[in-house]
Amino acid sequence: AWIEAQLQASTAQYVFVGGHYSLYSVCDHGSSSNLIDNLKPLLQQYGAHYLSGHDHCMETLYEEGVYYFVSGMGDTCCYEASKMDEVPVDSLLWHVSKETKTRGTIGGFTSITATPEAATVI
Repeated sequence: AWIEAQLQASTAQYVFVGGHYSLYSVCDHGSSSNLIDNLKPLLQQYGAHYLSGHDHCMETLYEEGVYYFVSGMGDTCCYEASKMDEVPVDSLLWHVSKETKTRGTIGGFTSITATPEAATVI
């Protein structure tokens, strides 16, 4: 498959894969079984991390060496965290949802900084 060829050929120090749909999400749209079945093994095999949107929340999850970032608050904050039981136990590091947002929060974004020493996603 195309994505596997790209991951296999990469010599990058940090590899981020971007997609619209979340692989894992605790918010209303939830996780994608198709991505879990087909993309997750490739992320693990090639040491890549996944950035997505779709759910109007902010989330960071970590499982088996892979970070999953959901940055879906660009326009609207926030959906409910109604799928908390549909992600792997202890994988959710933090999230912003309808229940946790600070008053007046209407949107948000994700920023990546990469240097030879480290990559930071905020």
